[in-house]
Amino acid sequence: MDILYNIDFDIAAIVISLIAVFYIFSKKSLQKSSNGIFLAIILTGLVSAVADVCSAIANSRPNGESFAIQNLFNYLYLFVHNLLPYLILLYVIYIFNLTHYLKKKHYILITLPLATVYFFLLINTLTQLVFYYDENGIYQHGLLFPLLYTSAALYMLSSMILVIRFRKSFSVQKSAALLFYMIISVIPVIIQAMHPYLLLEIFCQSIGLMGILLSIENKDDIINASTRVFNRYAFLNRVGGALNVDNTTLLVIKLSNIQYYNTTLGAESMSGLLREVARWLDHLDSRLSCYDCDNGHFALLGEDLTEEQSRELKKRIFDRFENPWGHGTFLTTFPVEICQIKTKTVIHTMENLLLILDLPFEELNSCEIDAAEVVSTYQRRILVERLINKALEKKSFQVWYQPIWDKCSGRIHSAEALVRLIDDEFGFISPEEFIPIAEQNGTVIEIGAFVFDEVCRFYQEHVLSLLGIDYVEVNLSVVQCMNQRLVEAFDKVLTRYHLSADRINLEITESAASGNKYTLTESVRALEARGFRFSLDDYGTGYSNISYMFDMPFKIIKLDKSILWSAMDPKTHTGDKNAMILLEHTIRMMKEMHYEILVEGVETVEQKMLLERLGCDYFQGYYFSKPVPGDTFLDFIKVVNA
Repeated sequence: MDILYNIDFDIAAIVISLIAVFYIFSKKSLQKSSNGIFLAIILTGLVSAVADVCSAIANSRPNGESFAIQNLFNYLYLFVHNLLPYLILLYVIYIFNLTHYLKKKHYILITLPLATVYFFLLINTLTQLVFYYDENGIYQHGLLFPLLYTSAALYMLSSMILVIRFRKSFSVQKSAALLFYMIISVIPVIIQAMHPYLLLEIFCQSIGLMGILLSIENKDDIINASTRVFNRYAFLNRVGGALNVDNTTLLVIKLSNIQYYNTTLGAESMSGLLREVARWLDHLDSRLSCYDCDNGHFALLGEDLTEEQSRELKKRIFDRFENPWGHGTFLTTFPVEICQIKTKTVIHTMENLLLILDLPFEELNSCEIDAAEVVSTYQRRILVERLINKALEKKSFQVWYQPIWDKCSGRIHSAEALVRLIDDEFGFISPEEFIPIAEQNGTVIEIGAFVFDEVCRFYQEHVLSLLGIDYVEVNLSVVQCMNQRLVEAFDKVLTRYHLSADRINLEITESAASGNKYTLTESVRALEARGFRFSLDDYGTGYSNISYMFDMPFKIIKLDKSILWSAMDPKTHTGDKNAMILLEHTIRMMKEMHYEILVEGVETVEQKMLLERLGCDYFQGYYFSKPVPGDTFLDFIKVVNA
C-alpha cells in the first residue's frame, strides 16, 4: 500500500533555498565568517529539503524502491536536518560577538546533544531505536526518536535565550527576525506531529531563513555606498564585543589631511581613490574585516593574529602607501598613520575607542600611534577641564606678574599679568596646557573675566601708579572678542574699581589677529574708543601677512623670544647670522613705522646690551624677573623703583 506524503512544501523550500543561495552569491557576501555560517545553514536546509523529498517518495512506495536507497535518504535527512538547530545556535553566538566568552569546554558542551543524536543514528541499524521499517517496509519512529526533537528544542531554546538576552546589541528589526525564525520553526513541528504526512517543517524554516537573509544578512545598511566595505555602523556593532578580548587585533588607519585632498581633487575623484584604498585594505588579510569609519579613517578588525603578524601587516600598509594610488587620470599619494589597539589592556570603554577612531593622529606627531598615549592624553584633558571648572567655581586661579623694564627710564614701568592654575591636589598646571583647552571649550571667557577683574582690583588696591607702574598688560583672546558684551563687561569692572582704561594694555597674539581679523576689528575699535591700549603679542611666530597690523591700533609690538634666542643664545651668547639680520631689520622696520618695541625672553646682560644697541624700548624676561605672585611683585618694584 502506497503512503501519500505531501512534498509540495518541501519543493517550495528547495526553490526558496536556491533563491537564497543565488542572492548571497550575487551580493558577494561570503568573505566574512558570519556569512559562511549562514551559507552553511542555507545549504543544510537545501540538502535537508531534497533528502526529505527523496525519503518521502521512497517511504511512500516501500515496495517500489530498493531498501538501500530508502534507507540512504532517511539517514541523510536525519543527519542533515538535525544539524540545522546546532548551526543556528553557532550563528547566534557569532553575530552577537559571544565567541570570546566561550572556551573549548563550552563548545564541547554545546556539541554534546548533537553528538548524542549522531551516535544513536550511527548505531540505529543495530538497535532500531531511532527509526525502523515494519514488516511491510513502512518507515516508523523508534523509541528514541523524541531524542531528536529534544536536541533540536535545546538548541532553539538556547538560541532564543541568547537573542532575548543580547537583543540590545541588534536593532529591533534584526532581533525580531531571529525570533521569528525560531517561532516559525517550532510551530510546524507541532502541526507535523499531528499530521505526519504534511511535510511543512522545512518550508517554514526556509521562510524564516529568508527573513534573516533580508534583514540580518542584508549588508546594504552596513556597507559604505562609496567604498563598498563595512561602514561605521557595522564597526560599532561588531567591535562592542571585542573590547575585552585578548586575541583581538584592531588597526586604525588614517589618511592625513583628507579635507585638503577632497578640496584639491574633487569629491568624485576622491571617492574613487578611497574606494581603491578600501578594496586593498579589505583584501589585505582574510582574517581581518575592513570598515570605513568616515573622513578617511579605516579600521581593520579580526582575531588570532600574533604580534609578528601584526607588525608585518603594518609594514605592508606603510609600504603600500609610499606608492601612489590611482583613479581615472588622477594619481596621488596619501600620508598614512596607523594605530594598533590592544583592546583589553587599553580600551576599556566605547568612548575611548571612538576617541582613537576620530582623533586626527597628526596632533600626536607620529605615524605609528600608541593607543595608550591617545587615551592618556584624552584622560589628561578631561582632568585639566575638571580642574579648570573647579578653579572657576572656587575662584582659585592666581594672577602672577612679570615685570617689564623701560630702557628710557631705567625702571620697571609695567607688567604682564599671567594666569596660573595651581591645584591643591595636582599642583601646577602649565598655561600652555590649560589655556588651549579653555579656548576650545569656551571657559577662557570666564578665565579672562576673572583675570581682568583681579588685575583691576590689584592695580587700584595697591595704587600701582605711585610705584611707577603705568599699566598692566592683560591677554585678550579671540574667544573673548566674540562676546558682543565684552566692552560693557570691562566697563563695569573699571567703574567698580574707579580705574581708567589706559591703565590696562590689552595683548593680542599675532596668530589670533591674523586669523580672525574681521571678528576682532569691531571689538578692538570699541575697546580703543573706551580708552584701552593694545599690544601685538608673540610677533614672529605666525605666518600671516603684515597688513593686519595696519588695521589694528597696536602701540607696542612684542617680539617673541624665539627671534632673540636664534640671534643670541642665552647660554652660548652665539647665534645664527641670518637670525641676527632678521632681528636687526625687524626692530628697525618697526621703529620706522613708529611702533614701540618690546622683546620677550631677555635672560642675560649680553642680550640686554644687544637690544639696547638695536634701539628696543622695553625688555621682559628672567634677567629682570620671572613671573611672580602679586605680593612678591609689589616687594620687587618697591626695591627696584625706589
